[in-house]
Amino acid sequence: MKFSLKIFKGSVLLGLALFSFIINSEVYSQPELYFVHTNEVFRPIQASIFESKIGISSNIQQENLKLDIGASVDIVGIKTKKYTASLGAEFFTFSNLRKEDNFKFPVDAVDYYFGVSFNYKTELNPISIISSRLRIAHISSHFEDGHKYPVTDTIFTPVVYSREFIELAGIYDYKIRPNFVLRILLGVNLLMHSIPDDFGKVSLQIGNELRYSFNDYFGVYLSNELRNASVKGNSVFNESFETGLNIGGFDNRGVNIFFSLYNGQDYKGQYYDKSLNIKSIGTHIIF
Repeated sequence: MKFSLKIFKGSVLLGLALFSFIINSEVYSQPELYFVHTNEVFRPIQASIFESKIGISSNIQQENLKLDIGASVDIVGIKTKKYTASLGAEFFTFSNLRKEDNFKFPVDAVDYYFGVSFNYKTELNPISIISSRLRIAHISSHFEDGHKYPVTDTIFTPVVYSREFIELAGIYDYKIRPNFVLRILLGVNLLMHSIPDDFGKVSLQIGNELRYSFNDYFGVYLSNELRNASVKGNSVFNESFETGLNIGGFDNRGVNIFFSLYNGQDYKGQYYDKSLNIKSIGTHIIF
């Protein structure tokens, strides 16, 4: 554990050093420096689960809701003619709510995420952009007062669940047409420490997304992400699919109204050793 924490802290320092080097290398080219700005350097695909979002979705197969609250912010960034780079912070939660009569939604469980990110984006040519993100983060999960415990004589103890990890991801954006964009995602996640110790150290992710804009304010999208993982020695593949209508523009503040599918290991930490197969409808505010 001490060794993992040393690597974790070392990764943060290395990321800061790289970001400082990028800024210093552009001192004489008069770059634009900005502070505390919504992250526009690395934009994840819509189907990704572990991202900061604001919105709600309803499981149409069960009496559950998923509530997302969070934001990803650039603390400091730099823009030049060649690239944009930033140092950011991410804070978000996703909550599992139960639907009850009289418009009541007791909170069953909440996952809490916080971390830092180092982001980079460059335009290869007028129709191709590459963006990347190095994440260093912590996530933990907790049952809340709306959780229903099994009726049994056995004393039930909630799972102590937390993970610290480093994740590197890259996205390639290709404009098939000015209003039609293909996005390809590749990523790798390195687990530094976890409680319980039931997970593989390395997992991979791939994803793709198609965006079609009718005009500057309306568009549709198809998004899919596949992650491999190892849980208690068993290899699993987690697939997340989302399709929907975008209002406001993909690269602006707006709203997504969507339908989603998820199949694989339950992403909620308190249920990590269970499978999850759900269909949902919902909305996200793009902030």
